[in-house]
Amino acid sequence: MRAVANSLPKSGTHLLTRLLDLIGMTEGPLHLSGSLVRLTSRNPIRMLQIARRRTRRSYSDGLNVDLDEPKNVLRGRWLRQKLARTPVNAYFQAHLPHSDDLEAFLAENNLKLLFIIRDPRDVLLSFVNHMLRDPSFPFHRQFHSMSSTEARLRATLEGCIGDRGIPLASLPNRLARVMGWYRSKQTLTVRFEDLIGPQGAGLAQRQRQTVRRVCDHMQFDFSEQRLDEIASSVFNTRASTFHKGQIGTWKEAFTPTIERMFADACGPYIRQLGYDY
Repeated sequence: MRAVANSLPKSGTHLLTRLLDLIGMTEGPLHLSGSLVRLTSRNPIRMLQIARRRTRRSYSDGLNVDLDEPKNVLRGRWLRQKLARTPVNAYFQAHLPHSDDLEAFLAENNLKLLFIIRDPRDVLLSFVNHMLRDPSFPFHRQFHSMSSTEARLRATLEGCIGDRGIPLASLPNRLARVMGWYRSKQTLTVRFEDLIGPQGAGLAQRQRQTVRRVCDHMQFDFSEQRLDEIASSVFNTRASTFHKGQIGTWKEAFTPTIERMFADACGPYIRQLGYDY
């Protein structure tokens, strides 16, 4: 059974895929996100390849896969052909906006849907830290030019344009575009705070319960001992995007100004996702 490990970026994608690795799945060749359709490459051959897989939003075969730029639409036929060539035990990392058409397309192609969520305040801070670490990221130079963490948090909250014109939608717009996965009856939602376990300031019991829920959703049957082994190995500091992997680090970084701005922009989503506010 193949799967889509979907998330808002910096919500714990690699924590979820670490679990899928541990239960015997393998990462597929596609990253399902806006990178499939953005015409931002400096390589002309790559640009031609991307142009051929794009279509118009008005076409019945078009799928919106770009979290930040809804006008970028992927040909469903192209994606269907790619999925058909992947092993039955593959999973795909994804940052996909929700639509009924996309959800139905993934289900029709026998993909189990997983969606990991995290406190949006920690998501905001984690995104800033992630952009600062690697010069290849489109917002790296821009964020380093800012004078303070508060300025970077504000830019991420409100949205901005990075190198090569790559857009970053505001955090409330990003949240709005993924909330359909949280409400979907076909999608298993996993909380970062439940899966991270004691090493990330979570609870061992919730971690093990979450591991079992994912295994049941993916139709894997393991012994109690094996479930314990899997749960104890999920936390992985060697992941390329790992920073701290902790719960509630936003409290150390948010200024009163950012707290007020966040409350005004994202307060309803905090409550809808079930986080204390």
